[in-house]
Amino acid sequence: MPLEPLAIDPATIVGTINRHDWPGFVARCHFDARYEDYGQGIKAESAPVLIEKLQRWVQSFSDLSIELARSIEQKNGAACEVILRGTHTGALPVVDGVIPPTSRPMVIPAVMLIGSDGEKIQTIDLYYDMVTLLDQLAVVE
Repeated sequence: MPLEPLAIDPATIVGTINRHDWPGFVARCHFDARYEDYGQGIKAESAPVLIEKLQRWVQSFSDLSIELARSIEQKNGAACEVILRGTHTGALPVVDGVIPPTSRPMVIPAVMLIGSDGEKIQTIDLYYDMVTLLDQLAVVE
């Protein structure tokens, strides 16, 4: 039995983030959409706070782009392999402080899990290796 396609496809979601189309992104989310960034230990419990957390990435990496390498989709969600690319041009808030801009590039493979009710985003979980990011920014030895 073939799977029904995801109502909110991953390419559209990645595209709205790459364009910084925050109203378009919010329109695709339930108001109480949950976001968790496991690399930094950041959580959000509503669409407006989720956007605020995503904007941190753009503020820290002004040329941030997300490449959708591949995805496995079904009606209520998708598992996506993404590549985050950007230059560290702004302060990066981390759990124990802030990393000042280093002007260094980063290329981080990540997994993004998207949960949906079939129409709108309910959850986004982002997994990546924070040590790899810190190494690329030359802030760990």
